[in-house]
Amino acid sequence: MISELEQNLSGYGDLESALTKLVRDQKVKRELYDDLLNRYEMARITGSLSLFEQSKRVKIIDQPYTPTSPSNFPALIFVLAGLVGGVFLGIGLAILLELSDNSVRYRSQLETITNLPVFGRIPAY
Repeated sequence: MISELEQNLSGYGDLESALTKLVRDQKVKRELYDDLLNRYEMARITGSLSLFEQSKRVKIIDQPYTPTSPSNFPALIFVLAGLVGGVFLGIGLAILLELSDNSVRYRSQLETITNLPVFGRIPAY
């Protein structure tokens, strides 16, 4: 008899959770049905839902207010940040271009690269 009661008791938890879920679903669906029935009755009486649901169309989450201080930084900070960023970007690009330039500009560079003496050169002008 004890083993039979233990078997019945072990299945009780699953049944209880299923029943709880069904009761919750029934409650939600009942509330939905009642709301729809109420809307239907109001629509039938007033002829349109706009008068009845006027307050439900727009919902105010937070009341509007006038700010007491600006929410962004002053314009001077943006100007200074632009100048500093421009200077660093210009310097960085100049260094990058200088490092990637592989042209020969001096006589000594040409002699070092070719291991040959230079006999003549063409003037720049």
